[in-house]
Amino acid sequence: MQKLVLFSLLVLIAGTALGEVYAQTTPEPEPSDVIPPTLNIPENFTVAPDSIFGTTIVFSVSAVDDVDGAILPVCVPASPAFVNIGTTTVTCTATDTAGNVAEASFDVTVADQAPPEITVPEDITIDSTVTTDTTLTFTATAVDDVDGAILPVCTPESGSQFSVGTTTVTCTATDTAGNVAEASFDVTVNNLLTILEVELLTLGELDPSNVENVGTHVSDFVRTSNILFQLEQQGLKDLRTEYHESGMTRSELNQELSQYRITIQDMRQDYQEIFENYRDTVKQLVKEKNGLSVEDKRNLQQLEKAKLQIRHNNIESLDTLDSFIDDSLYQELKINENKLRKLNNLIALSNYPLTVYSDSQVAKWKQEQIELFSTVKALKIVLSGADKDSKSDILSTIKEIKNQIKDEKQKEQKQKENNSKKNSDKGKSEEKSKKSSNKGKKK
Repeated sequence: MQKLVLFSLLVLIAGTALGEVYAQTTPEPEPSDVIPPTLNIPENFTVAPDSIFGTTIVFSVSAVDDVDGAILPVCVPASPAFVNIGTTTVTCTATDTAGNVAEASFDVTVADQAPPEITVPEDITIDSTVTTDTTLTFTATAVDDVDGAILPVCTPESGSQFSVGTTTVTCTATDTAGNVAEASFDVTVNNLLTILEVELLTLGELDPSNVENVGTHVSDFVRTSNILFQLEQQGLKDLRTEYHESGMTRSELNQELSQYRITIQDMRQDYQEIFENYRDTVKQLVKEKNGLSVEDKRNLQQLEKAKLQIRHNNIESLDTLDSFIDDSLYQELKINENKLRKLNNLIALSNYPLTVYSDSQVAKWKQEQIELFSTVKALKIVLSGADKDSKSDILSTIKEIKNQIKDEKQKEQKQKENNSKKNSDKGKSEEKSKKSSNKGKKK
């Protein structure tokens, strides 16, 4: 028993000694990799969509591990990725060989931040003779990168009535993302009747005694004459439009034309009286001076030239007005003659025994025949008389103006010849004086 205990003790001592020796000679194991990789991702960013659904994004991420070096991260969704409109979170992970995982995420927002591109008309100017507001139609368009074509909203809208003066039209276009584009243009309505009234009032207040400003006043008279001419042409245009769009009969058109012609003639008469009074006053003031200065002559020439231009416009506009009236009357005559021809055929046909026309129908046709015959006769009288008188007046006035222009050109030519002769005589006199002087020096 003692021997067994002693042996166990010896074994224990020997094992302990051997363990210490082994511990001193065997190296300790290295520690394991517990550090995850370093993950690099973009900051949150916003992009514009390229369709109504979203867009495709491309991004770049990277990862580096202290032990493994560069590591390829895995992202959901992966680049390139299609993302819908709104905000999408992209989650990326990187795992090293020791199983350490790094995870990070960023947000991609797809938002339409660009407003549509809107196109509106250039500024519009309308000349009108109507006293009521003028109706105007126009076109405005808009295109958005995402939504495509968009219908702008304009205030006032197309087809609205515009008053005399300048009105600003503002158009806006809004896309589905709420981006707004705005553009505007001006619509100016000139009522030529109103403008002419102001011009005539201004001309009537001119002071003819201020002869030095005659040149400026002449331009005022010419400008007003041009407005009157423009008024005549615009009035014809407005009547044509009304005739074609309102269902006006030719008889009503002829009445309107006749009344308009009277109005124009009255206005031109008022204008002519203002001009003649101004011109005569200036002539009288110049006549009262002791001779005409160069400036006075120039001013009087400007007045005479203005008169020619004004009268030329008068002829041109009245010629156009007469032609349009005559054309309308001629068309009306043809229409009534055609009706009368057909009616005559029906009445002639009703005389045959086998016809089934009633007496009352024939009587109605005969009454209409009398009315048409009277209308045709009246139209022929009006056409022949108006045409003869208007052409005679126009030709006479044109001939008068041509003669005045011819006389003025002859005066200018004669003045040039006189000036040339004076210069020639002056040169000869100087040459003669020079020769005489040289002769005296020789002596």
